[in-house]
Amino acid sequence: MIVIGDDLDKCNFVNEFEMNDLGPLNYFLGFKVSRSKLGIFIFQLKCTLDLLKEIRMEVCNPTNLQLKEGMKLCIEENQSPTNIGDISDL
Repeated sequence: MIVIGDDLDKCNFVNEFEMNDLGPLNYFLGFKVSRSKLGIFIFQLKCTLDLLKEIRMEVCNPTNLQLKEGMKLCIEENQSPTNIGDISDL
């Protein structure tokens, strides 16, 4: 069980259950969890690296390409973008 909150007294309700305290959360379902004064951050780096390794692309060249929100990609230059929601044959 993962308990998160900003009031330690309210989070202590779990003492009613028999369980082990494994300390601060570091990894959960392949995600790295990090805490700082700014808040809690969740990183997918390990999950991403495992996926790249699985498809044999761990030595690919990364790029710093940022896509605009809602941007639709096309294979050919004059092609109109396809939205998966528009396909009725699925």
